[in-house]
Amino acid sequence: MLDKEGYRPNVGIILANQRNEVFWGKRVHQHAWQFPQGGIQHGETPLQAMFRELEEEIGLQRDHVRILGRTRDWLRYEVPEKWSRRCETASATPGGGYRGQKQIWFLLRLVGRDCDVKLRSARANLAGRRAVIDRMERQFDSLPIRELGAGAGFRRPTQAQAARVTRESPAVQVMTDLARTTPATIRPQAPLGGANQFMITRGVRLLLVVDDLENVLGVITATDILGERPMLVATSRGQRRDELTVADVMTPASQVEAIALADVEGARVGHVLETLRRAGRQHALVVDFDELPSGRPLQPPIRRTMVRGIFSISQLARQLGVALPGGGEVARTFSEIESAIR
Repeated sequence: MLDKEGYRPNVGIILANQRNEVFWGKRVHQHAWQFPQGGIQHGETPLQAMFRELEEEIGLQRDHVRILGRTRDWLRYEVPEKWSRRCETASATPGGGYRGQKQIWFLLRLVGRDCDVKLRSARANLAGRRAVIDRMERQFDSLPIRELGAGAGFRRPTQAQAARVTRESPAVQVMTDLARTTPATIRPQAPLGGANQFMITRGVRLLLVVDDLENVLGVITATDILGERPMLVATSRGQRRDELTVADVMTPASQVEAIALADVEGARVGHVLETLRRAGRQHALVVDFDELPSGRPLQPPIRRTMVRGIFSISQLARQLGVALPGGGEVARTFSEIESAIR
């Protein structure tokens, strides 16, 4: 609908929230930004058109906003001649041409919440836009600062208590899944005494030994550190025990045995117990695989082994409801578990 001068009546909306941030949008696949706006239909007042466009453009109702002001007169602009178009309903201007738009602008305060804006609502026609917030004039105040003081503690992540299991329970229920829990890792050059203290702090008895690129170089367990291996290594090298590093005592990756995740997914807790018992170990790694591009044309992808989980005899015992004796003796540990669950 054009007036007699060839201008299309239009309303524009500037919407500000309680922080004086204003809403504007960008159409997908276009580099044009604009405030919500639209044409006034036949028989509408500018106020009626504004509320209709407000709902159609961004899904807001009348009770979501308060009118702060509006322009008193029409604001007109003319489009460049190369963008002008003919309008079949216009007849007053020479040739019935479209010249541009005349607009009444409204300034609104959002009295609801930012999340009341619904670009995907059934009637919203801004589904093809991205909403942005203009923060250029926003001022940030500093937050209050207070002294920490003596005796302060700190928070630790809270984890759900492990569920009780039986020998017939799925094996994955007793696996520490590294896709959900951050593994305890250590560098090979770390002092041996530091590794032991780190285990105590993390509440674990196995550490993955990794390099700076997070390649797994091996594993080290509490038994490795507290057993006779450090003394044997120190004696053979003519060193003191406190001079040893994790690399001196760890089990290298080439000697670490692992179980495929595909085998674990169909197994039961009883299978895991028997596997650990026969291996004479308190831990077992579970692995899956990543496929990496080979970097060469027509070459198949490279299959990289990834440590996915860890089985621990102490974790198994807790979930089975068995209290293990101290000392970490493998044979006695399995004896205690078997006698308790039979």
